[in-house]
Amino acid sequence: MNEGFKKYQSKPVTIKAMQFLGKESMTEIIRMTTGVREEKTVDDQGHIIPCLIVETIEGEMQAGLGWWIIIGTEGEVYPYKDSVFQTKYEEATAEIPQ
Repeated sequence: MNEGFKKYQSKPVTIKAMQFLGKESMTEIIRMTTGVREEKTVDDQGHIIPCLIVETIEGEMQAGLGWWIIIGTEGEVYPYKDSVFQTKYEEATAEIPQ
């Protein structure tokens, strides 16, 4: 018997994340992850700005300054725009297992 759609909610998970704020955080992000590399892009005024290219299971994604790079529960790496990250995540109060 088909009962139709039921409601489900996400289980709480803990991820690791670091915000990309410039050269120092870029170096640490690249050191701590796989499939992330530095690139440069040009903004509307012609200024060269750093960005990160993140290889995800969906393909390459670009992260600009202020974006978050997360490492998920299975080691997967994703970039998140700051506004999306702030809506979805809050800092964990418990220790994260390595």
